[in-house]
Amino acid sequence: ISNIPKGKIQTYKELAKIIGKPKAARAIANASGKNPYPKKIPCHRVIRSDSSIGGYSGKGGINSKISLLKKEAINIVLVSDAGTPTISDPGYFLVQECIKNNIKFSLIPGPSSVLNALVLSGLPTSSFSFLGFIPKKLNQKKVFFSELKYEKHTIVVFESAKRVKNTLELLESEYSANKKIAVCREMTKIYENIERGTISEILSKVNNKEITLKGEFVLVIEPFSYTKFNFAIDKKIKKEFLEKMPAKDAAKLISLLTNDNKRDIYKQLID
Repeated sequence: ISNIPKGKIQTYKELAKIIGKPKAARAIANASGKNPYPKKIPCHRVIRSDSSIGGYSGKGGINSKISLLKKEAINIVLVSDAGTPTISDPGYFLVQECIKNNIKFSLIPGPSSVLNALVLSGLPTSSFSFLGFIPKKLNQKKVFFSELKYEKHTIVVFESAKRVKNTLELLESEYSANKKIAVCREMTKIYENIERGTISEILSKVNNKEITLKGEFVLVIEPFSYTKFNFAIDKKIKKEFLEKMPAKDAAKLISLLTNDNKRDIYKQLID
């Protein structure tokens, strides 16, 4: 498993014919020129990690790859268009089949967008949770974030460029606008860019088109809560707030002051 193929793959044109995508082949061929390993691994074939090898669209070509590996004494290198195969990627299913069939495999490590974003975010790195891609549908996305309400670890997620703005708006409305976040674009690539700040600050930059919403995004979010919500609102304070503004606005204001969860505050105000 590698994002840098080794062995007989020498030129971009040769690699392009095998994996079928010239741009991906060029990037991989260029990367292979910076081989940190003194001994090359013999490579007889390169396959691309995509839906054709199973998972997202059924088992597809997995069985043929396994049969090939069992019948012939060859080495196959699994690559992806970007990133490490099997991480939020169908290559995982091929790994599972290799384990079931006692086929040996190993990993040649390369650049990691997850670790790159985590380190550059400036957020706590002692422990973190990588959760892959955020769900696309709004209701599923709300459930996804509600389940992280008491997450004590720094959160790392992938998000599509076209949904970054919507996700930030949801985070701002569901939680504190002061929550720290890092929006990391094109990690380990030439146009790498990191924006750090609160959710409201980053949203302002997005709305002012100061952040280019193109390419691949990794979001790094500070822990949602170090302790469960235990903020009690005095009855007199509650009365004063509700006489002057709706419960929703009062919850937002108190959340900004205390950095506690807006939903929990709102529930206390309406009880």
